[in-house]
Amino acid sequence: MREYSKHLKQPSRNLRNNMTDAERVLWAQLRRKQLLGVQFYRQKPLGTYIVDFYAPAAGLVIEVDGCQHFESEHKQRDRIRDDYLVAQGLAVLRFDNRQVLYEVDAVVGRILDFVRERLNPPCPPFVKGGNTPHPPFVKGDTGGFAEEFMYDEADYIMLSALQHYQFCPRQCALIHIEQQWAENLFTAQGKVLHERADSNKSEWQGDVRIVRSLPICSRRYGLSGQADVVEFQPDGRVYPVEYKRGKPKSDRCDEVQLCAQALCLEEMLQLQINLGALYYGQKRRRTEVTFDTPLRDLTAQVIDQTHRLVLEQKTPRAEYAKKCDACSLLSVCLPKSCGAAGSVSRYLERQLGGEP
Repeated sequence: MREYSKHLKQPSRNLRNNMTDAERVLWAQLRRKQLLGVQFYRQKPLGTYIVDFYAPAAGLVIEVDGCQHFESEHKQRDRIRDDYLVAQGLAVLRFDNRQVLYEVDAVVGRILDFVRERLNPPCPPFVKGGNTPHPPFVKGDTGGFAEEFMYDEADYIMLSALQHYQFCPRQCALIHIEQQWAENLFTAQGKVLHERADSNKSEWQGDVRIVRSLPICSRRYGLSGQADVVEFQPDGRVYPVEYKRGKPKSDRCDEVQLCAQALCLEEMLQLQINLGALYYGQKRRRTEVTFDTPLRDLTAQVIDQTHRLVLEQKTPRAEYAKKCDACSLLSVCLPKSCGAAGSVSRYLERQLGGEP
């Protein structure tokens, strides 16, 4: 048992009785040894700190951060805290509240992959009747990209951020930096459409293995998330399918997200993926997408731009466009009020008496 400061016992009890919504959601996935039989503890004192979740067998600490952790002062404190825990031989995974609340399957997938790597048990098969899956990443493996830059897990961005960025960089920043979110008719329709894909149920359709809510990631591109549906064909081809409400979009934001999923799968499975599909709820049929060079180049560009946006922690200025009317964050973004050049400055001048 690891040593800890005795005065932390009562504060840890208080924290267990007053968990945040995000902590409760994640705890429901970790409790009672649901992940590979590994015991997790919540609000556990370790040394001079209380960590959100702790798995002794895997030497893993999980922290769920609110928006205040994006401030420079909190970042410095977290860095000192993480350095202390790492010095104790522990690994630290951090997620923000929005990731847990809205993409919990992807979060759990990352935790599962990490625990599996630590414990190294056999993985479930993807091949019908077989006992050997496509090889996942193992410690020290670079997936064939040893000469290139590899992201640390702490710097991964969610796959959904790419779709948000390509649609609107400001929307991406509001969601993934400021952790703003709002529901409207379109987001509700999207949830209904995803119900089956998010069921985590896998099945065989003939000789095709259908895997739903598959956690995926890329060390080369610094991405993590989940694929709605991945079909494993008997000839070895892998075919990702992403579910979307509405109809195909001219800005290619959905294609970029799907292509990024293919890049993750290519890196994880060490094969090339040429085709995938977008299933649109309005059309009720698949639109096949070819992962050609122009789309791959566009996706790589969006990945780089999204990483830069998250790293800089600056929300772009509002610019109104027709598509803003359908955005669930319209009332948060206020593009008509905040988008006009110099509108804030003019408002302040009027309030201070600079203008009549």
